[in-house]
Formats: sequence, structure tokens, C-alpha cells
Amino acid sequence: MESKINAPRDIRFLLIDDMSFYLSFLIDGLKNLGFCGEFLTAHNVTESIKVIEGEYKNKRQIDFIISDLKLPDAPGTILLQKVRKNAILANIPFLLITVEDKSMNIIDAFEHGVSNFMFKPIDIKILGEKIQFCWEKHHLNKKK
Repeated sequence: MESKINAPRDIRFLLIDDMSFYLSFLIDGLKNLGFCGEFLTAHNVTESIKVIEGEYKNKRQIDFIISDLKLPDAPGTILLQKVRKNAILANIPFLLITVEDKSMNIIDAFEHGVSNFMFKPIDIKILGEKIQFCWEKHHLNKKK
């Protein structure tokens, strides 16, 4: 199923969802799309921040963040805001996923700099298209 996504295949993903099933599903889907980098995971915003801090403390970067909007300790937009306010992290592609289709959540996410939005249930082909869009938005278009 490997697709023609114009992004490096060895990028490091941070995947955030409180449901382990969705984390496994995302990892399997990303592998099916041809990604072979690392897949870091977290179950909430607090854990995500610890993962990010630990990676950067050890001089390892995160290349792409995919987060659920509804997390047990805070909305995914809180993590998005923290990422966008940090100069080192500000240009990381950030894809939010949700089951909710409330327009206020979507507007809020875009106002805080989300790269794109996706609804559950996740279609792997559409996930690939969203990753392509986000990668180009943050990396390829900056070079032009």
C-alpha cells in the first residue's frame, strides 16, 4: 500500500491518543504508507510534553506530531499551543484527529496553527494525503 508521499520515510513521529488501539492503528497505518522512522507515543498532553522535552534534551528531533483533540488531561490544542510558541518546535507539522465535528474546535485549532485536521475513523489513504499536505506546508513550500 506504500503511497507516493513527498516526505522522508525515516521521519520521527510523535503520536498522541489516550486509546492504545488508535496508537497501534496509526503506527501500522504509517508503516503501510512506507514510513520506517521512529514512532514515539503518549496518552495525554502531560506525557507528550515529557516525551518532547526528553527527546530534545537528548538532541533528537521530532519531525511530525499527530494528536487526538480530546485527551484525558487537556485538549490537543493545548499541546499545539505549546509547540507553536516554542521557537525550536514551531515548524513541526501538527495533525489533529478527532471524532467531533464541532466547527468551533476546528476554528480554534487553525487559529493556534494546526497544520491540518482529520476525523475518526481514520482512513489510511486520507492519512497519507494529510501527511503529504502538512509536510509540504511546513517544509517544501518554505524553500520556494
